[in-house]
Amino acid sequence: MKPNQLTAAMSRTILVALAAASLLLATACGTYQPPYGYIYHNTRMNKDVSEATNVGSRSGASCVQSYMGMISFGDASIKAAAAAGGIQTVKAVDYSELAILTFFYNRFCTIAHGD
Repeated sequence: MKPNQLTAAMSRTILVALAAASLLLATACGTYQPPYGYIYHNTRMNKDVSEATNVGSRSGASCVQSYMGMISFGDASIKAAAAAGGIQTVKAVDYSELAILTFFYNRFCTIAHGD
């Protein structure tokens, strides 16, 4: 092979490898999300727990808020949600999200259930 042909072949190989790596990394991005409204969005969902499951008698929430995508603050951890509800044993976790005009105001909450 001539030097120009070798360089072109190497460039194609590197490009194909980068494209394959990008596709492989993108497969890990698929998480469960409810439908999203760009003007107003207010949803609540649970993960891995059926409606028939005994989730306990107490619940507590912890939230993170964001304004215009510029300022974000809060603690939406399960530990903070359990503490807010006085829960010793967490049996189930729900999530809720409120968004107004997509990025104008956004609140994400973790809701812990248990005893």
